[in-house]
Amino acid sequence: MWPGSSTKFHGHKSKYIQKFSRSMDWTKKVNVMISWFLNPFEPANCVIAYFDEPDATAHIHGPFSS
Repeated sequence: MWPGSSTKFHGHKSKYIQKFSRSMDWTKKVNVMISWFLNPFEPANCVIAYFDEPDATAHIHGPFSS
């Protein structure tokens, strides 16, 4: 759920990957992340997600905006 999360790092890829999509509802993102943590066989121990709000609004109306 993070842009670039499918990239290998030191030859390893993330176990759980949800391709970044601006159209994916935030509640669905949270539900998917919870399911990764609750996986009984290989639970996630760190999950990183990007939420375009408030980021997009902050870029428009942030501290350096006109």
